[in-house]
Amino acid sequence: TFLISLIAGLFAFIKGEKRKEKIKIYFEKYNILVSFAILTAIFLFMGMTAKLQLGIRYIVLIFPYLYIILGGFLALKLEQIKKAAGRKSGAYRAGAAMVIFLFIWLIWSNLRTYPLYLPYYNELIGGGKNGWLYLIDSNTDWGQDLRRLKKWADKNKITNLKIDYFGGGNLDYYFGPGNYTTWGFEKGETKGWLAVSVDAIQWNTKNSEEQGNYHWLTDNYAPQAMIGNSILVYKID
Repeated sequence: TFLISLIAGLFAFIKGEKRKEKIKIYFEKYNILVSFAILTAIFLFMGMTAKLQLGIRYIVLIFPYLYIILGGFLALKLEQIKKAAGRKSGAYRAGAAMVIFLFIWLIWSNLRTYPLYLPYYNELIGGGKNGWLYLIDSNTDWGQDLRRLKKWADKNKITNLKIDYFGGGNLDYYFGPGNYTTWGFEKGETKGWLAVSVDAIQWNTKNSEEQGNYHWLTDNYAPQAMIGNSILVYKID
């Protein structure tokens, strides 16, 4: 939606002449939307230039402004098309159909994602299951799926699971002392069931070509399960 609105807005501004008059009209007639756009640009610039880059939460404040700007822009464009060509014109119907499609997509995306909102990613990259391939840490994995891992292990009657867990959860609390084995890439290859947080996979495999990481795992085995989009479970024979 953002890209569609941005491209359409730039095209409408560039097309034709009298750009100075257009700018004046924007500031006078659509001053609220322009103000929100300026605030969004400022927050985005501050977030992109900050030394601390630890997740999308540093720019999450821009989302309400973006929603208002995009919604306002689409409403204005549809109103302009209706006045120029009429409600029954092909352009108006196409625009209305696009708004309805995006609204349905939003509802479907929320229902599809529930309750795993922390590792949400757009469906164009495959959704939350592929998110860890692009971003990690607080964008994807904050150790939120330890309870789900325990439920999965109980359901599949898996005991003494090896766990390389990233997060603040207490393994003894969920699994009980002696019912699991704490694991790490530095322990090398192993056999049996191994659950690894996606953060551990990325930090110790994707960013490292040295020996003693998880290349032996990711290069030779496919995960048997993905828990909450943040923990991969492997069965190693």
